[in-house]
Amino acid sequence: MQFSEIPSVKTKIVPTKEQMKLWQDTKEYGIWINGKRYKNTVLNTRPNTDFSYYELIKYNDEKAKAMKYQVEVGLLTNDNFEGTQKWTLNRLNTYPRDNYELVLRVTTQAKNNSLKITTK
Repeated sequence: MQFSEIPSVKTKIVPTKEQMKLWQDTKEYGIWINGKRYKNTVLNTRPNTDFSYYELIKYNDEKAKAMKYQVEVGLLTNDNFEGTQKWTLNRLNTYPRDNYELVLRVTTQAKNNSLKITTK
């Protein structure tokens, strides 16, 4: 069990068409949409208006070498952004003085010795 800080309400930031084109460089950028890794070419198939938020995370040299790109681009689709905002606002309004929530992470070991982590 651990306590996690409740995320703050995000400001809507729609990426520009120029940014979407720039982020297609696979040596420089890694694309994550709603927390899932995608090939950079997915940006060719979606207009910039499909996204309501993005953040850029610059890796240090060691991590960049392992990940094979320098900057992680985290994008949220419109639906995901709205859902996240509603959840965050509801949580903040329900418990206005509470900045943290209790997160239970259960780890089990499967028969093939792989780990399975679930979050509740």
